[in-house]
Amino acid sequence: MVQAARSGRQNIVEDRMASATSEAAADTLLCLSNQAIFLRKRQIENQEQEFVEEGGFTEKLYWVKGKSEKSEG
Repeated sequence: MVQAARSGRQNIVEDRMASATSEAAADTLLCLSNQAIFLRKRQIENQEQEFVEEGGFTEKLYWVKGKSEKSEG
């Protein structure tokens, strides 16, 4: 019976440790997800600003083509 009581207490301790470990893992995952979302939003904002200031692919292609035509002629 003493062994059963020890096993019961040990199970409770191990269960609490496992619960704390899984809770820490969940917190870490949540923090990493928030950080990824923050960085992605910042990247999109920077790309938007660059597009407004410098244009997109077509605008850059047109600029390069015009520049090469001027140097040829």
